[in-house]
Amino acid sequence: MDAVDARAYLERWREVERIERLETQAATIQDRWRQLNALRTRATRLGITRNGDDNEMEIFFLWADLRRAHTLA
Repeated sequence: MDAVDARAYLERWREVERIERLETQAATIQDRWRQLNALRTRATRLGITRNGDDNEMEIFFLWADLRRAHTLA
């Protein structure tokens, strides 16, 4: 892949991002509700449950560790 190909590749993904942003802005409450329910259904089918345990701070700490490791690399 040369520089021209790399620029074209990045430009295509920027366009995809722009279109996704527009679609997200145009989504209705009903659309978002359907998406949320689809995610919850898939998580249930995959056995991914919260079991009433958020552990939110653990997730924040994990991301902080990952970010720190990435910036030090």
